[in-house]
Amino acid sequence: MNIFQNLSIINNSVITIKDFQPTNPSFDAQAQISQLSQEEATRFLNSLEQLPNYVSEFLATATGANVELQLGNDFLNLNFLGEIDSLRMLENLSHSLGLRKISDSLSVFPILNPSLHVKGVEPHNLSYQITIPDVNPGDILRLFNYLGGISLPDAFKWQLKSLENVALILTNSVICLQFVNDIQLDLDEIFNLDTSGPYMGMAIDGIISGIFGKSELSISTPKFGFFKETQGVELSLKGLLNSQNLELTFNDRITLNYKLPNDIAFGCLTGGIPIINSLKLINPELIITNLSHSFTHSELGQINLSKGFNFIGNTDFTNLDTNFANFIHSQLGVDCLKVYISFDPVGSVSLTGNIQRNILLYSINNFSATFSHLVIGLDIGTDLEPNFGVTGNLAIQGYDPTQNDEPVLFLAGKLSLEPESITACFYQQGKNSWCNPYGLVGTEFRNIGFQGGGTYLPPYFDNFGFIGDLKWQEIDLEVAFLMDTNDPERLAFILTTNQPVNLVDLWQGPIASVILKQASSSINLVNKALAFLNTFLDLNIESIDRHGDGKLDPLVKYVLFPATIAGQPISEGLEINGKMTAWGREATLTLQGDRTFSKVEGSLNVPEIDLGFLKIGGTNDDCLDLALNVTPNEQYLMGDGYVKLLDNEIANVEFQITPTSAIFKNFDLSLANLVAIDVNTLSIELKSGSGSGTGTILVLGNTLADSTFDVTRDSVTLKNTKLNLAGFLTIDIPTLTVSLKNQSASGTGKIAAFNQSLGSGTLSFNPQKVTIDNVSLGLGDVLKLNVPSFKLDLTNKKVFGIGDITLLGKQFTSSGISLNESGFQANSNFNFGILAFSGATVTLNKKTNGNIDNSASIAGNLKFLGYNFANVTASVNSSKLTVSGSFNFGGLFILKGANNKKNATITINKAKNKLYSSVRIAGSFYVLGKELTSIAVSDTIKKLKFFGIKIIGKADKN
Repeated sequence: MNIFQNLSIINNSVITIKDFQPTNPSFDAQAQISQLSQEEATRFLNSLEQLPNYVSEFLATATGANVELQLGNDFLNLNFLGEIDSLRMLENLSHSLGLRKISDSLSVFPILNPSLHVKGVEPHNLSYQITIPDVNPGDILRLFNYLGGISLPDAFKWQLKSLENVALILTNSVICLQFVNDIQLDLDEIFNLDTSGPYMGMAIDGIISGIFGKSELSISTPKFGFFKETQGVELSLKGLLNSQNLELTFNDRITLNYKLPNDIAFGCLTGGIPIINSLKLINPELIITNLSHSFTHSELGQINLSKGFNFIGNTDFTNLDTNFANFIHSQLGVDCLKVYISFDPVGSVSLTGNIQRNILLYSINNFSATFSHLVIGLDIGTDLEPNFGVTGNLAIQGYDPTQNDEPVLFLAGKLSLEPESITACFYQQGKNSWCNPYGLVGTEFRNIGFQGGGTYLPPYFDNFGFIGDLKWQEIDLEVAFLMDTNDPERLAFILTTNQPVNLVDLWQGPIASVILKQASSSINLVNKALAFLNTFLDLNIESIDRHGDGKLDPLVKYVLFPATIAGQPISEGLEINGKMTAWGREATLTLQGDRTFSKVEGSLNVPEIDLGFLKIGGTNDDCLDLALNVTPNEQYLMGDGYVKLLDNEIANVEFQITPTSAIFKNFDLSLANLVAIDVNTLSIELKSGSGSGTGTILVLGNTLADSTFDVTRDSVTLKNTKLNLAGFLTIDIPTLTVSLKNQSASGTGKIAAFNQSLGSGTLSFNPQKVTIDNVSLGLGDVLKLNVPSFKLDLTNKKVFGIGDITLLGKQFTSSGISLNESGFQANSNFNFGILAFSGATVTLNKKTNGNIDNSASIAGNLKFLGYNFANVTASVNSSKLTVSGSFNFGGLFILKGANNKKNATITINKAKNKLYSSVRIAGSFYVLGKELTSIAVSDTIKKLKFFGIKIIGKADKN
């Protein structure tokens, strides 16, 4: 400033000049005017430049004050003695700072003896400061609270109110209190540093102790108020701590910024936290805040500060002896990096740093992946497990060997660095699609993501791949392509769907076209498997969440080379997983094939199989777990379950389902409580419900091993069944059919007993009775039987019924017939013409050798020549009937043995014409005790003639 030029404006006779040099009047000269008017002071200042509004308002309100001027080479001070109204000045200044407008109701504090300080060398480039000494801090804090609407912590506010020698400083960018005394800050009271978990408590205590010594800080040369900064006006406390700048800012959060005087080693502060305890920070600065928020740093740009302690500085990764640190150093080429490290009292630690260059992540043949705009991040939770990663952009070229000059893919994402593995995950930022990826004709690949995985051994990555949405026809699929890092033209893919898709169409469409290009073997076996499943499953399939983790499992997975993602191996070959409808119920299918497709196997989980004629359910839970096996020669589902078959409910039955039949093994059947079968195997055609089986059959007390049988939907036919009935009778039945509908069984066969074949009959039985119907038997040559229905008494071991008996060629009807293990017996009347039996019993016994006797006996009442003879016993064989006894003819004469022997015999021989007209008598007739001779017997006229005398018998209408 030109002192003399400016002083000439002031009309005052008393001017004191100090250190004046005539040869250089401007050199360190100072002038003082002890008294001048407010108008002169205002005119003097206006001569320098146009005054700021708040200064003009200040001068305008200083009309009653005495003014003292101090003028130097680059400053001037105007001291106003007296009281000045502050309202308009404060309104103007707060408005220029963008603070709240002062209300008329606000009680404005008085201003006493203020000073105006002007600094600068050249006019029009001056700075102005108004200093108001000895203000009441309480008044100013009340004003600050109104202007900013910010509530201060109580302890901090009461400390400010208690201080003395406080001045108010006003400039065009500052409204603040200036303190002579130091201010004491307690970090615990300001920031509420309650920690969660023992390790974080120790870490916070170590940080406070190592950096500050204790949580109570003493701030020197403090100022508190509103400061206009680049980011806006802030309410802050500014001062020095250990001769380093410290700033404490209050708004909707509280933030402390401190430039540390020395480098720090976290191992001395936070020894229990992995990775962090190995870091050193160069030129560090510290930011403490009570709330997490974003912050713009002069070097790092926009960063996210965590609640608690945030350190910013340079660190050297070569000092870290970890896999991921070595990867950052050797693969990414990063040694020293500007980072910020956050300690959240709730228990988390994080590290973030920017890498400002491009890095080639991987390159082989035409395929390459390049990093850019990288940010290194480390997160450590309460479990102290480090999660290290690198986020940024990725540019990929040469990614589709089936196409030429495909465009560069630009993606953004993260490279996760686990303790033993590396995983890359990046996603496309734009909306451009990739048509026909890897030869999937008729598809469109969108929302593309890039994934990779590997270990910390060179070349670090052992797999790369793409994920995204694949549009095929009208269906949206999620798909992942995995490339062989040794040969990017070899790939695998994983496909997931959120909606049903026809598996056959999907396989025969885009999937088969890719597999045929990759595989060297035929896929016919997979075609067979799908054709087999399609016979009884609805192959509209969709992905499922098999593990219940909220993520859908892949529908189709196809891998032709050993692959690992994030340390987890993926098996080679084909795998299909999904849910569909099987037999009308929701089912889960897993289909697997090796890389050569020489074998396809899998599983099907379904609540129930309903084949109409039978049902199969789970044994131990609500679902069936079926194994699927497909080879060139056979295809089947196999399992064990609860089977409802032929009115039976059977647990733990082994079964197979082939394209044409259902096969069951090793179970028991009970058929209408008539027949039981210990089944070895049973095969039933799926289409007809008919089939056949083998096993051990239990029927009517018989156990028939290695038997065969046929089944229909409502019947079972036992084949070649030979039954022993009542202990003596066998019946050999080619087909014995059990009707489940009628609850009965029947079959016609050959009957044998007494070591000989007797004839045939139809065995019929139900739960109430057992019969042999339509029986035609021959007991040796003695007699023949025709019985409409024999009943079997299995308890008493006999058969009985009403039927016809043929003796000596003559048939006798309505006979009561019984057979048991001892022989035959029949009750009836037997009329042979010349003689007849009534109420007779025919008995044919079994001989000691087991054969039937060749002669039967007839016991009953005999009628001969019209005379009745009681209790007569006769014998009959195949050729004759013989009656033996003594016969009294009405008292007239007696027939008995010759020469007075006891018994005579009457014999009838079998007649060829079935007419029995004569008998042969061996014996003599006696009249009055005399033996007679010359006897003739005629059946035709029923007469006996002897001595020329004719005796006519009684009329016989029979």
